[in-house]
Amino acid sequence: MQRELDRRQREVDNVKNVSERWNAELKAWAVTAAEYGLISHTVDDGLTREQLLSLLQEAAAAVESAPTPQGIDEAVNELVRLQQEESRVSRTLLALRNRLGEMSKLKDNASSLKDALGTQRDRLSITEWLRALHSDGACPVCDSPLVGEPGQMEELLSALQDVQASIKDISRIPASFDREMLKVRQEMFLAVESVAAIGIRKKEVEARSRSANELVTRGEEIARFKGRLDRALEVQATIGAEGELRSVIDDLKRRLETVSKRVSLAGIESAKNRALGRVTAYASRIIPTLDSERPDDPIELLPNDLTIRVKGKDREDYLSEIGSGANWLAYHIAVSLSLHKLFMEDARNPVPNFLVYDQPSQVYFPRRLARPKEEEADPKLRDEDTDAVRKVFAALATATAEAKGKLQVIVLDHAASNVWGDVPGVHAVEEWRNDKKLVPMAWLS
Repeated sequence: MQRELDRRQREVDNVKNVSERWNAELKAWAVTAAEYGLISHTVDDGLTREQLLSLLQEAAAAVESAPTPQGIDEAVNELVRLQQEESRVSRTLLALRNRLGEMSKLKDNASSLKDALGTQRDRLSITEWLRALHSDGACPVCDSPLVGEPGQMEELLSALQDVQASIKDISRIPASFDREMLKVRQEMFLAVESVAAIGIRKKEVEARSRSANELVTRGEEIARFKGRLDRALEVQATIGAEGELRSVIDDLKRRLETVSKRVSLAGIESAKNRALGRVTAYASRIIPTLDSERPDDPIELLPNDLTIRVKGKDREDYLSEIGSGANWLAYHIAVSLSLHKLFMEDARNPVPNFLVYDQPSQVYFPRRLARPKEEEADPKLRDEDTDAVRKVFAALATATAEAKGKLQVIVLDHAASNVWGDVPGVHAVEEWRNDKKLVPMAWLS
């Protein structure tokens, strides 16, 4: 009901046309009505929207009459005021454009500097590889002994760390800068709206002023003007106290007030925060069992951003800022299992109690394709990947066991049975190869 009320309120705001354009049109119509002699009141700049509507209702009900010199003079004076106002707004708009251009140039320069630093980082990244080779003592190309000054290697590594730190600093563009750019854009939009509104008023005043001298066609023009005015007033009536939208909004407010006595929005927010705390507590017990670089750092689930935040002693990192596919896999497994543990604690929760994971081992096993044959033959390296994937299957099996039959986990993976075969609770359904498919071939015929 609150969302419906907000939507209806936006409709009323749109119809009211609080913007400069709509108010300018009301003012232009009032000036025209004064030129036609349909109203006797002077159209001043200080008139409110309600006063303008009252004048236009008077004009719609007035008997057609010939234009008066007073109305024509008022139109001329209005045109002079509009030209002065247009000049002032145009100067403001020019200043805003210059400021936005300078801010955009500054942001682009920061992006260019970041790209340049990225190139330096990529070139210096080979230093880590060289240091690893230097520890082996042999060149990977010619097997010659590596001799060199360790201090030079440390200088390169120090330079790499400085470049990486600079990239991170540049990436943190202050939010206040973005807010200032948004504020300048909004001020430009309002200035453009003002110029357009002034143009509408000028066009209407100039057109009516020229027409004031054409007394022969004045009667027809007044008739057409009153027809359009009647239609505009009908639109305005829809937002009055008796209008349809206003009636709907009042009804929604009454219903919302009744429901609010039974539902506490603060209580709902508190319950949501308690649930998120339980999820992160569950995940914190699962993450140390997986292949994670920061197993002891607590995490925070951010549902509005659809991500998590890892909170260390000196820094907090969003999931997008944390490298390594292994870390991503560990956090996704832990949080998804924790969410379902929360769901299962509430018998009324409509979320089905099953999870499907597609190739969780993909993070580890494709690495072999990029390894030299000598490393591929090393059983220690193979065991590290196998153990990491086995941890995933073990975590899934533990979660299903703790659920006591209430949770099912389906895993689609290329991992062989030597990875998961000895994990209790894992059941192989089928190995789809050759003519044995997930969708049976017989179905196609």
